[in-house]
Parts: sequence; structure tokens; C-alpha cells
Amino acid sequence: MFSLSSASCRRGLFAFVACLACVGALATTAQAAPANVAVVNKKMLMNEVKAIKAFQATLQKTEKDLKSFITSQSRDIETQAQKLLAAKDNYSKEDLQKRVKSLSVRQAEIQKNSQALAASIEKALLPALQQVKKAIDGAVAKVAKAKKIDIVVDEVSAAYFSPAADITKDVVAEIDSSLKEVKISLPKIPAGKPAAK
Repeated sequence: MFSLSSASCRRGLFAFVACLACVGALATTAQAAPANVAVVNKKMLMNEVKAIKAFQATLQKTEKDLKSFITSQSRDIETQAQKLLAAKDNYSKEDLQKRVKSLSVRQAEIQKNSQALAASIEKALLPALQQVKKAIDGAVAKVAKAKKIDIVVDEVSAAYFSPAADITKDVVAEIDSSLKEVKISLPKIPAGKPAAK
């Protein structure tokens, strides 16, 4: 039968009270030393870091050049097709079929070359983006260590923070001093209009 007066029950109750006292002491200690938290604005990093801005400008130019190349090639095919259609009565049936087939082959080549260039750009992006991530992570860690910060979160994850908690400008300065250039090996995009066939 269970009894509060039993020795084992009193020992168990004493141990439980002692545990509560320990937990209370730990909680008080934890409250006395809260974690230092800071925020960083990753969008601002992408817009303010010099090497990252130059990298983005290079990518935009390459994308623009690729689009221009594809457009130029496609327009050339379209022009050739319109000329062929306008002069179709000047060709024999066999000659017309050969010319149409030649345009179809060129169109397929343009598509294949464009896809290959796009794939080369995408392949070159991965190591470049890894460089950027490594630079950001390293700079955040270095600034956090220097400022004795325990936790750094992205600004978009924080419901509220004091402006004093924002270390973005310090991180930008650190990346600017450590990352002079994002190395990327992009394919050369052909320029100019090809000679008409």
C-alpha cells in the first residue's frame, strides 16, 4: 500500500525537489547570459558587394549576348525561308526540297548550339555560386566572431529586430576586402550575322 510516510517515498520526493532546484538554478543562469543574435540582409549583400555585382553584370551581359545570338540566327533563317517562298516558282521541285531541307538542318543546328551554350553557362555557374556562398559564410562568421555574436539569421526570417542588430554593412565590408573577383569560365558567345547560304 502507498503511503507518504514511507521512507522510500520521502527519499523520492526529496530527490524530485532537489532536481527542481537544480533546474531553477540552470534556468536562472541561462537567463542571465542570453545569446547574442544579429541579422544580415542577404539581398543587400547581393546588391552591395563589388565582386558579386560585377559577377551579376557579367552574367547579364552573357545572357543578353546569347539571346541576341539566338535572335539573329533565327531571323536569318526566317529571312531565308521568306526569300525561298517568294522565289519558289524559280526552282524545280527537287531543288526547292533541297533548299527547304538545308534551312531545316540549319535551324536544328542553331537550336542545338544554343542549348549547348546555355548548358555551358549553367555548368560554369555552379562553382561561381559556390565561391559566392563561401565568401558570404566566411564573412558572416568572421564578423560574428569579432562582435561576439552567437547566432546570425537572415533578415527575412526575423519578425522584428533592432537596427543595432543588423551587421550587413560590416559583412559587405568584409567580403569586399576578401573577395576581389568571382571567377567564372563562361563560353564565348558568337557575334554577328552568319553569311547567308
